[in-house]
Amino acid sequence: MTDEAIFYNSIAIAFESSYSRLEKARREYPDWKSAFEGLRMGENIPDPKKEWQKLQNLKIELVLFEDAAFPLLLKEIHDPPFGIYVRSNSGIMELCNGESLAIVGTRRGTPEGKNTARKFARELAVAGFCIVSGLALGIDAAAHEGCLGSNGKTIAVLAGSLDSVYPHTNDPLASKILAQGGAIISEYPLGSMPLPYRFL
Repeated sequence: MTDEAIFYNSIAIAFESSYSRLEKARREYPDWKSAFEGLRMGENIPDPKKEWQKLQNLKIELVLFEDAAFPLLLKEIHDPPFGIYVRSNSGIMELCNGESLAIVGTRRGTPEGKNTARKFARELAVAGFCIVSGLALGIDAAAHEGCLGSNGKTIAVLAGSLDSVYPHTNDPLASKILAQGGAIISEYPLGSMPLPYRFL
């Protein structure tokens, strides 16, 4: 991985993933390495190599906006993340750049609602769609399950960091997503809590 990713990761940790602070740093400096050099005297920025080693130990990849592997459609949204953390046994580009569909909903889904989400996800996966959801309880989990039930590929987007799946009861589901060639992604570095506003 590039030096840029190593330095970005440390800055993201120091800024607690504040988009406005990261955006300001990106405007003021030509690259993340320069930002680290310019900010480290006035900010409590952790050691880049130590933090990078933690990602390596957990087999988490960091894909920056400028990288060729960054999903093309994600670049088109309003305020796209500067980087995404990825756990996957497949390439994230292959998963994200094909046909995909997001299925999300309430954590308190009715049995009928969850069955409908499973059915939609299953049939869409058979048709070749990658199903994207949030790994939350209720409709999200049902969508992932339906996709996996037809041996489809699914991506779980977390509101916290990849070192701690939330909710923990969905750890087995997360493992199955990875085992079947899907991905778990987040824009938040290790140690980030799934705070309410991050679910948006």
